[in-house]
Order: sequence, then structure tokens, then C-alpha cells
Amino acid sequence: MTGTADFFSTLSRAGKETVTLQAGGWRAVVVPGLAGRVFVCRGESVLHRFDGSKVVSPSREPGVYNNYGGLNIWPAPEGGPFGWTYTPAGKWHVQDGVNADPFTLTGSSGSAARLSRTSRITNRKGREVTVTMRRNVELSISPTRTVDTCILRVTDRFSCPPARDVLISPWTLEQFDAHEGTTSFCVVADPRTAINFDFYEHPRERIVYRDGYFLYRTDSGKAGQIGIRRDAHPKAIGMMDARDGFLVVRTIIGKTGELTYFNIADNDQPRGPHSAADVFSIFNGPPELGFLELETIGGCTMENDMLVPHDLQSQSAYSVGTPEALAAAVRDGYGVDFQP
Repeated sequence: MTGTADFFSTLSRAGKETVTLQAGGWRAVVVPGLAGRVFVCRGESVLHRFDGSKVVSPSREPGVYNNYGGLNIWPAPEGGPFGWTYTPAGKWHVQDGVNADPFTLTGSSGSAARLSRTSRITNRKGREVTVTMRRNVELSISPTRTVDTCILRVTDRFSCPPARDVLISPWTLEQFDAHEGTTSFCVVADPRTAINFDFYEHPRERIVYRDGYFLYRTDSGKAGQIGIRRDAHPKAIGMMDARDGFLVVRTIIGKTGELTYFNIADNDQPRGPHSAADVFSIFNGPPELGFLELETIGGCTMENDMLVPHDLQSQSAYSVGTPEALAAAVRDGYGVDFQP
């Protein structure tokens, strides 16, 4: 976990301006120059993963992914015939319009900020589009929680002209350091039928099914990713960090059942772009990466026989405390028990 002194010093050395939102003793630091990422801080600690070396010395090689951490926004899908991170020749390539183009601050108050950017991006079909991405970020504290908790609500909106051979929707990726003390979970009525495993290698024994939820051992010991199906009606995903003493619970605000979803997976999607409809995803990085991701996925509406991206409103609740207090909070609030 990065200390706030190093965090702000690194951003200053890299020439990155910040907007700090405050609520109680919590801070949400918005960095427009890091593609609109958000980092949540409590006391002298940054809860999100932060790679300061890449911030100070990013790779200039075209297509290289400078992964800075934080709460990020990407266009979905990643793979398949309409993927935004592959060239028409099939090479994995992270465009500037996906990860590098800075956002512009369009407004802020003590606890809220608005950002926007307009970029040109090209999908694997070779179709180029101009997309305007807007982020609204709001920070508040939760007076009803039994542990010290803040609420971060982020609304992501994509605007682009509808076009043939184009699928696009907002997709948020929230990164945290992973280690032996980090375990992810999903609250869902029927966990055994809720998971889409069509990403990378099956995580197998890393998934533990319980009544009304499942656990996923996300210790960065083995690369893996899962999706959680929209039709399973998941309530939330989250992660407990028992070593560093914090808890994250992510939810999606609004009705997902009225939207159309498509496959976001980073593979060839042999069964087609509509072979999956996930609203959440959890990524466990390999040992050399050392992080995990909690992801929310946006849907689309149909206009003139073409899919148009719908707003994605994600809410993250961050809590700090002793492992015992956090375990009791998630058990009482969501019925999740981390005990064997």
C-alpha cells in the first residue's frame, strides 16, 4: 500500500494535477492527466494500487499499456471481433484514446468533480469512431455503517455516433494490491450458475461456493478472470484485505435487466460477441503483476437497430478497521463469511 506523501510527491514530479474530494476523514484524488483515474485515501494510506514508477517514467512505445492503478475507465469490449485493444492484424495494442489521453476537469466542488475527454479510437474491425467520455465522481461518508466507511459514486457516460461494426460501452477497472490476505467475493442467489469462466484458465479450487455468495482467492498467485452473469442478478462484488485492514464493496446503480450486454473477454470470443452478458468481473493477476481488479460493466440500449452505450453508474464502499470488525460488517451486511 502506497503512502499519501509518496503518492502526492510522485504525481507532482510527473507534472500531474490533482483534484481532491473530501468527506469526513476520507479523500478521493482525481487525476485528469492519468486518463481520469481516481485513488481513494484514508489517513496516510492510498487504498488503490499505485505504480509511481510508471507515472514518472511511462513507456513511450506505441501500444504499450502503462498501468498506473486506481479506478480506471476503458471502452468494452477488450477482445473479440470488435475489441478496442487489438489491431486489425490481431496484435494487442492499447491506444492513446483508451489509456493515455488526458481528461479535462469541467467542474468541481468539495466532494464532487466532473471530467470529460474526446478521443478517436479504432476497433479490431478497423472502424474508427470519435467518442466523448464523461466521468462524474462523488464522495460521501456512510453514517449507517458500523465501521469507518466512505461511498464513491462514479457515473461514466460514452457519447459517439452509432455505427455498423461497432460495439462500445463503459467498463470500470478498480485495482488493488493482491497478496495472501486478499479475498474477493460476489453476493448472488445461485453462485454455482452465476459465473462466466470463458476468459482465461479456469480458477478451479480458488472458487469456493457458499449459500448466497462465492469466494475467489485473489492473491495474485495465478492469473485468472471471471464474469458474473447479468441474468444471475448479482447484488455486489467486493474484496477483503485482511492484512492491511480494508474492505471494498462494489455495486451498480440502476436497472441492468433492461439493457443489452455483450462479451467483453480478452480472447477471440469464438461463440460470438453476444455469447456472454456480464455485469461484473473479477481479475486475479499473475505473480509478476501483483494486483487484482474489481470491475463493473455497462450495457447498451437499441436505437435504430444499433446498440448505443448506456450510462454506467458504479458505487464503491470502502471501509477500514480491524480484520475482525470488517469481517463482521460484511457478514452482517451481505451474509458473507470468510471463515473456512
